[in-house]
Order: sequence, then structure tokens, then C-alpha cells
Amino acid sequence: MHDQLIDTLRQDHQEVKQIFSALLDTDQPSRREELVEQLHREILPHMRAEERVIYPSLREHCQDCREEVLESLEEHHAARLVLNELEELAVDNERFRAKTMVLKEMVEHHLREEEKDLFEEMRKNLSEGQAKEILGRFQQEKQRIKERIH
Repeated sequence: MHDQLIDTLRQDHQEVKQIFSALLDTDQPSRREELVEQLHREILPHMRAEERVIYPSLREHCQDCREEVLESLEEHHAARLVLNELEELAVDNERFRAKTMVLKEMVEHHLREEEKDLFEEMRKNLSEGQAKEILGRFQQEKQRIKERIH
């Protein structure tokens, strides 16, 4: 069950990375707008579901995860700020690509740390039953948020 939980999170991470790659590979304004919307639809529900389900569960079951979870929450906050700025920026603005690159680097740094450190903590500190329950709650919360956004 740990693998299912981690695979679900990794799959979300891969989708976000692919969106960033496509966003940086295109100069077409309409495609950029489409991809910024897609990024918003994918990354925000994932982050919020992590904040509401994954991180509190780790804090509850892992004594040594407190600092990593707090850092992850701050990284989410910073990513939301830059994402909001990107969404407000005209896609043909000369700073669009630079802001996209900064956001991509921030998010990829976060994903690397999460996959390296927090995934290992999940394996060590959560029982199979806890991992199954957390996966179900994460998926429900993410879906609920997606529906609210749209």
C-alpha cells in the first residue's frame, strides 16, 4: 500500500513536470495560456490535498518529520505566490519565461526533497493500513478541490 500511495504522488509530480516542459517549449500565446490553466488545475489540488491529508498524517505518525513538513508547507506557499503571479502575467510578457523557469525550479526542488525524504518517512512510519487510508483521503480531497476549482 505504501507503493500505491507513493506512486500516486509520483504520478502527479510527473504530470506537473511535463506541463512545465511543454510550457517552456512553446512560444505560442494560446498554448501558453492553455498550459498555465492546466498547471493550475493539476498543481493546486495536489498541493492542497497534501497540506490537508499527507502532511498532517506524517506529523502525527513521524516524530522526526516536523521540520520537513514545515519546510514543505512553506515551499507550497511560495509556489502558490509565484503561480498567482504567472497567471496574472500576460503570456507574451518578456518576463513570462523567466517566471515560469523560477516556478519550475522551485517546484522541482520541492519534488526532489519530497521524493527523497518524505516518501522514505512514509515507508518507515506508516502502517499498510494507514497508507491505504491516507491514499483514499488524499484522492478524495484532491477530487473535491478539483471540482471546486472548476
